[in-house]
Amino acid sequence: MRRVAAALVWTSAISASVFGCSERRALSVGEPVVGPLLGGPFGAGALAPAALASPGPALPPRRAAFGFGLMGVSFESGALPPAALATLEPALAGPLAGADAAPIPGLVDDKGACPTGMALVDGESCSEVEHTCLKKMEDDPARRCLEFKPGADVCVAPEGHLRFCMDRYEWPGTPGAQPRVLVDYFEAEKQCKSVGKRMCKEDEFYLACEGPEHWPYAWGHSRHPSSCNIDRPYLMVDWVKWAKGGQAMVEEAKRLDQALPIGASKCWSQYGIHDIAGNVDEWTTARPGRELQGSLNGGYWGPVQNACRYVTTVHGPEFLFYQIGFRCCADAKA
Repeated sequence: MRRVAAALVWTSAISASVFGCSERRALSVGEPVVGPLLGGPFGAGALAPAALASPGPALPPRRAAFGFGLMGVSFESGALPPAALATLEPALAGPLAGADAAPIPGLVDDKGACPTGMALVDGESCSEVEHTCLKKMEDDPARRCLEFKPGADVCVAPEGHLRFCMDRYEWPGTPGAQPRVLVDYFEAEKQCKSVGKRMCKEDEFYLACEGPEHWPYAWGHSRHPSSCNIDRPYLMVDWVKWAKGGQAMVEEAKRLDQALPIGASKCWSQYGIHDIAGNVDEWTTARPGRELQGSLNGGYWGPVQNACRYVTTVHGPEFLFYQIGFRCCADAKA
């Protein structure tokens, strides 16, 4: 009972901090939107069957309580009704077969600058980008913009040149496998180091997603149609099962899963980064000056913004959930 009471008190505290301090605001027609957009705890992805089947230590009870408290501020009303979803849902491919045989998009020929499975991202970084929303989604708690004005993307705070390598796919990077989720920042960092890579930086994520022209979405200016796995209805978590931890939490995570297998969509950024928006939310190393070590970028399959500048900064690095995954970066060879 003490743990439940503490979780409820913690929920109230985090609710106040998220909704009282968020920099996200409603988008008016014709109103410039300056990024990055700060999100609430509506972060990312889904638990993969493959990941669930793999052996690993059971989560300690404090982590179950941690997730219970935090997700008490999640919303459900942002989900589209089934009839509307059917008209907007992207045309998604089935499970990927022979993905490596198909041409992989990307602006830059890395000429050996990046390891296999990574894409070279080479362009001008921008701390803040201004976009103009022409049409917003009505009565939407997530404040999604349906259409931005093409050609009105303005870098209002240039930061200089970035050149780095980024995984084309979400971890573990195997086409046809499910993306790894239920992972905190420290575990993501450990996995990247284990293969000679590092965590991606928040500003690297922005450039890789929006491309050299700083598009609001990885695929352009109109939210729909999109080939990315976005705008699926939010499913309510059974917190009684989740708080039990262990196998009960694993089974609940399976039920909530709406992530697609790696490579199953046709969602690519201009730099050739797959599912950098939607599917699973991704850990990055937060910008200098942020209070927390990690940020969450890109959004997930649910009813969230999924804009390139969408970022969640309210979770500590120990936070993990059924929607949160990652990919890795590396320094490019000269």
